[in-house]
Amino acid sequence: MTRTDAAVASTGRARRPAGPTGLDGTTVFTVYLFALLLIPSNQTITAMGSLGVPGMLIGIAAFAWWAWEQVNRWEAMPGGVSPVRRAAIVFLVVLLIVYAHSALLPLPDDERSVADSGLLRAIGMCGVILALNDGLTSTERWRVLLRRLTIAGALIGVLAIAQALSRQLIVDAFSLPGLAPNETSPVDFQVRSGRVRPVATATNPIELGSVLAMLLPLTVTLAFRAERTSTRVWSWIGVGLMGLASLLSISRTALICAAVGIIPLLFNFPARLRRWLIAVGVVGLLAVSFAMPGLAGTLRGMFTGAADDPSVASRVNSYAIASAFFSENPILGRGFGTFLPKYWILDNLYLQFTLETGLLGLAALLLLIGAALLCAWKARRLFVRSVDRDCAAALLGGAAAGAVSLLFFDAFSFPQSAGIFCVMVGLCGAACRLARADVAHDAMVLPDVDR
Repeated sequence: MTRTDAAVASTGRARRPAGPTGLDGTTVFTVYLFALLLIPSNQTITAMGSLGVPGMLIGIAAFAWWAWEQVNRWEAMPGGVSPVRRAAIVFLVVLLIVYAHSALLPLPDDERSVADSGLLRAIGMCGVILALNDGLTSTERWRVLLRRLTIAGALIGVLAIAQALSRQLIVDAFSLPGLAPNETSPVDFQVRSGRVRPVATATNPIELGSVLAMLLPLTVTLAFRAERTSTRVWSWIGVGLMGLASLLSISRTALICAAVGIIPLLFNFPARLRRWLIAVGVVGLLAVSFAMPGLAGTLRGMFTGAADDPSVASRVNSYAIASAFFSENPILGRGFGTFLPKYWILDNLYLQFTLETGLLGLAALLLLIGAALLCAWKARRLFVRSVDRDCAAALLGGAAAGAVSLLFFDAFSFPQSAGIFCVMVGLCGAACRLARADVAHDAMVLPDVDR
């Protein structure tokens, strides 16, 4: 066996988890992904109201699991501590400081209640990031979770297409034991230019579009890199389903973020694959235009008619009221989640997060995003196998798409967009840690191989 062959073979070698519980992060987060994406977002545990969203509860449980593992860990984390882990802890500490500060402010009762639930949402989000970053035990199990993530994305793509064609919500015909619709967050269709905008299991078409945009780069990468013919066929079917669902959502957010997510793939793929990727995109758009007359014009009108779009005007008109709120508490804000729709719908998470958590909170969020992008970039350089390098580049694209989506709506107020954003960040951190662990493992194994 040559040195290179040994390096490639060793990258998929499983390692036992360092903590005493023996829980596998891949299994835990498979449950999380399917609970997040396949259970309608407005379905909650009745007794808990808006706090009973299954995905958020699993996130809080993941944080408890992660904390328990850290207390009981008896050996160093393989690959060391990633920048994402440090940034997530800083993010959570800052939000705790913001929460303590908000407790001293004379907030109305409705804002006080939202500040309490906002802290729990923050713990759940950080739980997803930290448990993913530290809970995946090997590069092989990391790949398994990536494949399952694309399967979940393809399934919601199927549902979105079925909704658009049947003009029926479909998910309202099913109910799960113990769950009931949250009446304060109803899910229904929206219509643009006479076309139904599907939501799948999300809250609205914008959330659906942002989720698909974050998942699409990874799905495309795995389709190109599939080794078996059957796997390749199913992977390309998934790409088609998710791409069509993104177009049918008739969302500027979906199209812009999908384009942002694909850019790292264009720089990462060799010239031959870049040409194939561009060709697939062009052929797909032409096929959709012929199969669904008028859709292309509707999509084009979203951009050419943006100046007359009420949603764009609302975003522009929000700056004056945002400035007034910001001047009251510029450093620590007024509390995560406390800028309620009764004041204004900002449709810009960065702006809203600044009003709620101040400049300190915005800096912590940007640090978290920067750490995720840095980790994916480092993993792209460190991984030995080309498929792992390509997956790291896809995660870079997915995290970038998620970061851009925050410009267009309050993503953290919606379970699926917030959850998948955190999944992308956590997977970027895990990629960096696992890549470094594989390099360290190879350094110990290869001298013995040569002998």
